[in-house]
Amino acid sequence: MKQNEIYFGEVGLTSTSANHIANLCKEQYLSTEQLLSNVRFYNEDIAIIGEQPTRLKQGWNDILLSGAIELLDDMTNYKSLIAWLREGIKAKEALLKEAKSIELDEWAEQQGIAIPERPTDSPKQPVRESKKTRDDILAIMTVKERNRILYLETLVAVYGKYIHVDGEFSTARKLFEKHMNEPNKVEGSGRDTIIHSFTSSVEREEIDEMFFTLQNLHREAQAELNGIYYRIDKEIEDDGIRIDVEYSAKYSLFQEELMQWNAKSIEWQAQISTLTAQMEEWRSKEVQRISQLKIIIPNDLKETYEKINSLGKQ
Repeated sequence: MKQNEIYFGEVGLTSTSANHIANLCKEQYLSTEQLLSNVRFYNEDIAIIGEQPTRLKQGWNDILLSGAIELLDDMTNYKSLIAWLREGIKAKEALLKEAKSIELDEWAEQQGIAIPERPTDSPKQPVRESKKTRDDILAIMTVKERNRILYLETLVAVYGKYIHVDGEFSTARKLFEKHMNEPNKVEGSGRDTIIHSFTSSVEREEIDEMFFTLQNLHREAQAELNGIYYRIDKEIEDDGIRIDVEYSAKYSLFQEELMQWNAKSIEWQAQISTLTAQMEEWRSKEVQRISQLKIIIPNDLKETYEKINSLGKQ
């Protein structure tokens, strides 16, 4: 998985620092999420007959509403940075695991070294090459491509939560319509009668315009993401056809070679021992190299990182 080294560079964060930044980012995300979870587009006043009403709940005004996209984009950027850092930490752990557990045949293939065939063994039946997965293709993408997918997935999830049927924005619109149609609510009777009065804190047209804007942004992001995954799935399908053709050719060759045997053993064992020693030396150096890798911050996330990092220094 050398492709996962796109997460690393000479200047960056250790896994510990990356985890710390991710935790700070999560705190900011949850704080913003809490603000958005309390969205409402109406004021609620309470009054006893004969007395002045008291404001019980304050609805969003046009200033707060106009900042909705900025808040959602903040949440998207926070979650995108978290996703990048978590993926970087995971990639580093995967590289270490691979280096520590790599087998001789895999190591030799990576180094371009041909392992001598064991003379006393019969030819081995070829193993069908594993088909590519989405993760395999994602692993060889550029920083910008990989980050774009993470960003789109995050945007679709963040925006979708608020505009879907049971989301905060959809629910707030329904409550707004209900209270505008029934602006007064009476509880109790006689001197204990309580009147709830509901008035709009923002114009209906502004609410609808913002809601449909959020829907369009969500739809556009989903369409782009679907297009990316369609291209990835097509590449996977084409690769599967190639693997089948190549395997068929290898299997035919295997059947021919199965009729032949060779006998040479001592030299083979010496060659294997030498290669094994070389691999262990490589393994030691590789584990040390990976342990010193630093997780970089993509250009698209640097502004969010600097903002979060400054919070950690306060």
